[in-house]
Amino acid sequence: MRKYILLCVLCRILVSCNDVTMSPIDKDTEAPGKVTNVVIESIPGGAFIKYDLPNDPDLLYVKVVYKLDNGTLQTVNASCLDRSLKVEGFAEVKEYELFVTCVDRSGNESEAVVVKFLPQTPPVISVKETINISPDFGGLNLTWDNETESPLAIIISQKESDSDEYKIIDTYYTSVKDGNYTSRGLESIESEFKIKVRDKWGNYSDEIDTKLTPLYEERLDRKNFKALGVEYTNNVTDYGNLVKLWDEDYENNIFGGTKVPWYASFDMGVKARLSRIVLWQYSWASYDYAHYYAGSNMRKCRIYGSNDPTLDMSGWILLMECEIMKPSGLPIGIGRQYQSDEDFDIAHNKGHEFMIPLDAPAVRYLRIEGTESWEGNGLGVPGEMHIFGDAR
Repeated sequence: MRKYILLCVLCRILVSCNDVTMSPIDKDTEAPGKVTNVVIESIPGGAFIKYDLPNDPDLLYVKVVYKLDNGTLQTVNASCLDRSLKVEGFAEVKEYELFVTCVDRSGNESEAVVVKFLPQTPPVISVKETINISPDFGGLNLTWDNETESPLAIIISQKESDSDEYKIIDTYYTSVKDGNYTSRGLESIESEFKIKVRDKWGNYSDEIDTKLTPLYEERLDRKNFKALGVEYTNNVTDYGNLVKLWDEDYENNIFGGTKVPWYASFDMGVKARLSRIVLWQYSWASYDYAHYYAGSNMRKCRIYGSNDPTLDMSGWILLMECEIMKPSGLPIGIGRQYQSDEDFDIAHNKGHEFMIPLDAPAVRYLRIEGTESWEGNGLGVPGEMHIFGDAR
């Protein structure tokens, strides 16, 4: 009986708690005052609004409501401790209206102050105007300027061969200031493309129409690769292991005992106009691939080319400098806890891709120079290299 009574009391308490309505402690019906001395500072695609607050002790926040070009209503709030806020998402350079109100702790809202302003050119438009398009190996290359570093999507569509319809083949998301991207996987035949830019508010730029032929690209046959003599190396031990650079064994490093800086040279067997090089770090399954982005893995290197190789550097042309980047920015350390999923995916599966400049000369011989390891000065070597280009 006693347990039954306690159970009833507990149920009554729970029911009572569910009946509680959340509301301000101090409730009134008087609207707060309005903001005054409003100043607008236009920015690309938006504005900063500065203002003076009303002298209301129960003021909670300032609210701005505005409509985007696609009809979406946007609301931006700023606390009673702030004297400014930012509005953005506008797609054109034209006059827009902002409705600024004050809200107090009782939920009362002031009469709106209507502010009109003209934004500067939105990034979705200004970035599109800077896009340059050119043929690239296996696709098309786009470069652009994004001075405001706004998050944008660049959408690439290709005209289908059997109709007048265009199909989206690639969407590249970016916020970098100096953009450079190659969309690959295309045949070397003339095609028509459309490129447009979208921002995070769903605004689109006008389309850019272009017609071009992607450059031919293939992976060079590793069976033709052959190490040059040991005299074409510097500071290298286990020289005979250079073949590990292209042996399809991604776990083992190519040299043991070597220290940076070092270089080694090899013959690709054909003269080719190179497009890109993909490098893989070494690591071991038995250690759960814990050595990516750490220890003696190569972090930086230089790639040289030649058609008349010399023992010293005089007969070699610098094609590119490579730095393996860790996407997550996590601390350096041996262990999977120092690797994000993206870090691991690139290091283990995709490899680190480096683009050869389009104006680089065709070469037959390559020299790789390791200049920096992730920790200390040991090894500084990779585990594998794939080479792409046009050897026709």
